[in-house]
Amino acid sequence: MIQALVAAIAATMLALPVAKAPPSPAPTYGPARAVAGGEALPFSLPTAQGRQVTGEIYRAGGRRAHPVVLFVHWLGDPPSTNHTEFEADAEALAGQGISSLLVDAMWSRPGWVGTVGKDPAADAAATRNQVADLRAALDLLLAQPRADRRRVAVVAHDFGAMVAALMAAEDGRAQTYVLIAGNSDLAEWYTYGKAVPPGYAKDLGIDVTAALKTAQPRAVLFQFARRDRYIPTDRARAFAAASPVPPTVLVYDDDHRLGLPQAFQDRQAWLLKQLK
Repeated sequence: MIQALVAAIAATMLALPVAKAPPSPAPTYGPARAVAGGEALPFSLPTAQGRQVTGEIYRAGGRRAHPVVLFVHWLGDPPSTNHTEFEADAEALAGQGISSLLVDAMWSRPGWVGTVGKDPAADAAATRNQVADLRAALDLLLAQPRADRRRVAVVAHDFGAMVAALMAAEDGRAQTYVLIAGNSDLAEWYTYGKAVPPGYAKDLGIDVTAALKTAQPRAVLFQFARRDRYIPTDRARAFAAASPVPPTVLVYDDDHRLGLPQAFQDRQAWLLKQLK
């Protein structure tokens, strides 16, 4: 009797229609422009949570599978506080058969810096959303034609470096990281130059170095500047010390921008060595 009842229930369940997962939001692309070694085209990607991820994709030419790099920009001079900071990097890599995605982060929005450092719960939620958006951008990059999932890198500067470190703890698809002028203390940067609300750091509840220690990359490069007024030496050392693998650490006679040609050349050479 019981066996017959179980069989009847199982048959009923098998007959029920299987609910289909909602389709992933589709990106839209703007007109492509030719670059050395391939093409570049703007994109807009709606997320399942209703946000928009924007930026530019550099597609390397050729028929072979090629490495890919996700770039996350800094908060700096307004003209380059967006994906354009890394256009020169991406174009140079395209000439070497490497595709890239350059993302616009939340700090690219005008006036963004004035919105943080007040409500730790809101800042924590925004940070988690930014990590999710970087992961969506990586999804899109890996969905590009001939993208090689075995050769994936992330290059990130300033706030980008800190959020990339958080992503590394959640998402193991990138094997290689270049973290440029990042601070080990996110709360310190959200409240930089502001009156700090009591208990802000504790209530924010985000520890960049603790997160990075749990990541599993194959290789990490840190780039710092000696004349960086935003990154004290102890913060730079703490960030590099959190690497879960023995890192390469390069320090330049420069400021927070790290725009020296040598820094660019070192970053390119290191990426080519890791990704080829």
